[in-house]
Formats: sequence, C-alpha cells, structure tokens
Amino acid sequence: MPPLFSLAIISVVTGVLLLWVFRYTVDQAKVKRAQGKVRAHLLELMLFADEPALIWKAHCDLVVANFRYLGLMLRPALISGIPMIFLLTNLDAFYGKSPLAPGQDTLVTMHLKQPLDPSAAAPSLKASGEVTVETPAVRQLEERQVSWRIRGARAGSGTLDLSTPNSSVTKKVEVGSGLRYLTQRKVSAILDYFMNPGESFLSGSTVDWVEVRYPAASVAGFGLELHWLVWFMAISFISMLLLKKRLKVSF
Repeated sequence: MPPLFSLAIISVVTGVLLLWVFRYTVDQAKVKRAQGKVRAHLLELMLFADEPALIWKAHCDLVVANFRYLGLMLRPALISGIPMIFLLTNLDAFYGKSPLAPGQDTLVTMHLKQPLDPSAAAPSLKASGEVTVETPAVRQLEERQVSWRIRGARAGSGTLDLSTPNSSVTKKVEVGSGLRYLTQRKVSAILDYFMNPGESFLSGSTVDWVEVRYPAASVAGFGLELHWLVWFMAISFISMLLLKKRLKVSF
C-alpha cells in the first residue's frame, strides 16, 4: 500500500472527527452571527473608504468581532488539541522518518544526567546483527554526551545495548525499507515521552536519553514528494470544506 493512501484515509477521518467536535462543542448559530458581523465590518471598510471616522470605527469593530469569533473557536481547539498532538507525534513516527538502509550509516548518541568522568572507562555499545558499530565511543564532556557511528548490515529489527559504569540501556533500531514505527529517541522524562512514544521509559537510569538519527522521509504522490504533514493538512482541510455543509458545521 502506498504511504499516501493510508495517510489520506487517516487525514479524511481526522477531518470528519474535527467537524464533529466543532458541531457539538460550538453553538453554530453564534458562529454564523459572528461570521456575519466580520463580513459586515469588512464591507464597511470598503464602502466608507473616504470617511476616516467611520473607517476607524469599522476597524475597531472588526477587531472586536474577530476576537469574539476566535473565542468561539477556543473550546473545540482545546478539546482537540491534546489528541491532535498525540496523533501527529505518532504519524511522524510512521511517515516522517525512514529506517536505515543496509549499508547506510548514522549516529547513536547517549545523553547522561551527570557529567562524564574523563578518567573513567568510556561507555560501550554492542549491537545485534542488523547493524555494525563502526567507531569507538566519542565523548563530549561539556554536553554530557557519548556518540558512536553505526551502519545498517541487514534488514530487520535490531537492538543496541549501551552500558555505562552505573547502568545499561537497550534501544531498538530498524534497518530495511517501507513504513515502520520509528522511535528516534528513548527518554527518561514524562514530557519528552509525549514527543517520543513507542519505547519504555529510562526509569532509574543515569542515562537521560538515547537517540538513533534516522533519515528524514517524504511521501510521494501525484508527481510530488512532500513532507507528510503537508499532505495531512491539505487533505484534512479539503475534506472538512467538502463535508461541512453535509454535517451542518460552520467554522
């Protein structure tokens, strides 16, 4: 299945759900009245272009009318905000990145909660057969980071085992092609987890996060290759415009 096909289905469903939220959380009559006032004040600006006093009053009324209209949109925006953030984060894990291709290299970076001890042994990295570790640990003392270069060896779902003198961490790594759920960063903070779901927390560890830098991906369709979010926003908005009258929604 082409990525654009599945993304289009998700986009249309999202557009319908957003219309449903607007329909049942906003007084549609008030929305229509607010839209009418905005249009009326815009007409005033065109009709009384030679009357400075009327133009000024129309400007002020237009600002007030716009704020009232935006106030009506605030409730559905708040209701749909958190689910949308969760949805977009997970969609980016599918459509925003590509797994490593066999033979392609990238960096693995581990960020520690405490400063690195330059006299201590360097952290180590061991990988499953899907990837090859090509360099020893490179420590960046000021940033509390340790990095390695790895290279995809064969298609599959592999693991990276990172060890420090005080703890050990396992991180997933994907090699191959096609759509896969890719968690770029494994984290220890709850707020960071909302942007990097897919793997368990680094609880009770001296490691703050571990990151595998996957290459960016685009979604192809109709002779274009665009970021998935462009397709998602365009298809969702078009579906909302086409269906808003059928669902009796004004926005």
